[in-house]
Amino acid sequence: MFSFDIWIRNSDAHLIYDATNMQRINPSKSIVIGDHVWIGQHAMILKGSVIHSGSIVGAMSVLAGKTVKSNCSWAGNPAKRIQENIFWSGESVHSWTEPMTQHYSIFPHQNFVFENDGQAMDMVAFDRKLLQAASVQDKARLLLTLAANKNKNRFYGA
Repeated sequence: MFSFDIWIRNSDAHLIYDATNMQRINPSKSIVIGDHVWIGQHAMILKGSVIHSGSIVGAMSVLAGKTVKSNCSWAGNPAKRIQENIFWSGESVHSWTEPMTQHYSIFPHQNFVFENDGQAMDMVAFDRKLLQAASVQDKARLLLTLAANKNKNRFYGA
């Protein structure tokens, strides 16, 4: 779930070089986001960030090149881990009455708790394969493999 005014940038706006050897020192890096992730308003997700399933990045946070474990919340500038072993659901409480609030005081299932069931894939390794694919057809095959993986915990990360 993405709020509004979020920036997701996999590169810096300008190239930066080492003056002694003329080598670029700020290469672009992928951003990888798992399933059921909530990114709050005005958040900035910058190059090299990995956000595993079930996590939250708080409003106005700047996440730069960090790895967010599954079912964790991160916030701040720079973003840091706020809490582990959490999950979120999509209901909006803005117009709730007291009985509705009481009804949801205990969540009825564990659908949003992600865990290591031995079937999780390495999202960074998959991204690397995608970037190294020789042809559009090879990339399409990889993406179809990903789409066929319906495992709830496919993007779990500890």
